[in-house]
Amino acid sequence: MLFGSFMHLNDVLSGQDWCKVNPDDFDCVGDSLSWATAGNRVKDYNGMWRQTFTFAPSYFIDTWTPFFFGFLCIIQHIPSLQMKQLVASWARCLGLYLFACFWAIFGYAGNWGVFWGFITTLALCPILLYLAVVDQDVEQTQVDFTTYLAMVGLTNASEESDKNPNQPGGMEGNNTSANNNNYDNAPSYGNEPKMDCDIEPEQNNTYTAPPATGNPPVNAPPVPSREPPAFAPDVPVQVEPENNHYG
Repeated sequence: MLFGSFMHLNDVLSGQDWCKVNPDDFDCVGDSLSWATAGNRVKDYNGMWRQTFTFAPSYFIDTWTPFFFGFLCIIQHIPSLQMKQLVASWARCLGLYLFACFWAIFGYAGNWGVFWGFITTLALCPILLYLAVVDQDVEQTQVDFTTYLAMVGLTNASEESDKNPNQPGGMEGNNTSANNNNYDNAPSYGNEPKMDCDIEPEQNNTYTAPPATGNPPVNAPPVPSREPPAFAPDVPVQVEPENNHYG
C-alpha cells in the first residue's frame, strides 16, 4: 500500500511537463518545477505544484489517501504507536484491510493497485475472517517490527517484546531467554581470558588467624558463692505444765 502511494505521487508530480509551457523563458527544476529566466520572475508559474501539495480537500484527499493509509497500517507494527481501536482483534483487522482495499488500494497506481487489491481481498481477508471466528481471545495481531530492528542494531526491543517469551532472545530488553543467564555465551570485547569462578573449598575457604600479640591475659575475679546461707534447725519449745493454763 505504501509503495503504491509512492507510485501514485510520482505519477501525479511527473505525469505532465509543467515547466515546458514556454521553454524559451523557463528552465526546468526536475519535472515538476519551473524557473523563470526572463520576464516577470515572481509570477505564479508553479500552480500545478499546489494541486499536489495542497490542503484543498478536493485535491488533498484524492492525492494523499494511499500514502497516509499505508503509513497508518505500518505504524500498527510498532507497539508504542499502535492503535488498539483498529487492530485489537482479528475482526477489527479484517475491517481495516477491507476498508483499505476499496478506498486506498484498488483505484491507485494502475495495475499495482488492482493486483494488490485482489491479493488482499481474496487471500488476506479470508484468513482474517477465519481467525476472527476461531481465535477470539488473541492478545496481539500485529508483528512487532522493533524486534527485527533490534536484531540489526537499529533500535532496542520494545516493552511488549520483553513481556512475550516467544520473542527472540539475546538482545537488550529481553531477559526471558535462557541464553542471557549463561556466562559462557557472553560476548568477548578483547583477548582477555574469562574469569574462573570455580573455587576449591580446600584451598580458598580455609582461614588461619594470626597469633595474638599485646598485653598478657587478665585473670577474671573469683565468682562469689551463690549457695543460700545455712540456718539452724527448728528447736522445739518446752512448755512447763503449770504454765499451760490461765489462773
